[in-house]
Amino acid sequence: MLNPFLAKPLDLHADLTGKVVIVTGGTGGIGKAAAYQLSEWNAARVIIGCRNEQKGNAVVAEIKNGTGRGNIEAWPLELADLESVRAFAKRFKECGAGRLDLLLNNAGLVKNTFKKTKDGFEIMFQVNFLSHFLLTNLLLDELKATPGARVVHTSSGMANSAGKIDLGNLNGEKGFSTARFYGNSKLLQIIYSNELNRRLETTGFIGCESNLNHLPFSY
Repeated sequence: MLNPFLAKPLDLHADLTGKVVIVTGGTGGIGKAAAYQLSEWNAARVIIGCRNEQKGNAVVAEIKNGTGRGNIEAWPLELADLESVRAFAKRFKECGAGRLDLLLNNAGLVKNTFKKTKDGFEIMFQVNFLSHFLLTNLLLDELKATPGARVVHTSSGMANSAGKIDLGNLNGEKGFSTARFYGNSKLLQIIYSNELNRRLETTGFIGCESNLNHLPFSY
């Protein structure tokens, strides 16, 4: 079946029977298209992490209607709140899935003005990078226990064109620009992805990927 959420619908085929996947930012854009495709490919469970649970449930209903499958669900996940990230990971550990085949760290945002989260971090730094870093590390045991598991980050060409990390100003308090801090958050994703892959390459873990895209995704 063609995926209606792709800008150019493709006739894609795969079989994910028995696989368990998590997609952050699954209520719009690439995350929504990915969630639809993973559900269509018969994954055992597709869990969308979303900050707006009502919107998440509406997307779940829409995807179920399109695929005819009941394998998708929405869980609350507010990436601007580290406690929400910890609660999401705890829920997954206790849900009985027993495996995690794919963690798609997709959610992200662009903010045109300087803003801190309740945790005290510049919001793009936290939402796009720090919270995904935390989520991945909290779920590493499940990933490492699953043969062939993958972590995928949706990054951006802005990592190359605008990213320039200043370790003395990671939080933007000594100067802020939208392009620089969005680019930094995406560059940090790539650095983390490469380092995580290096550390896990001897464990049977297939790997981490940072796929470059130019749009801010659903958050």
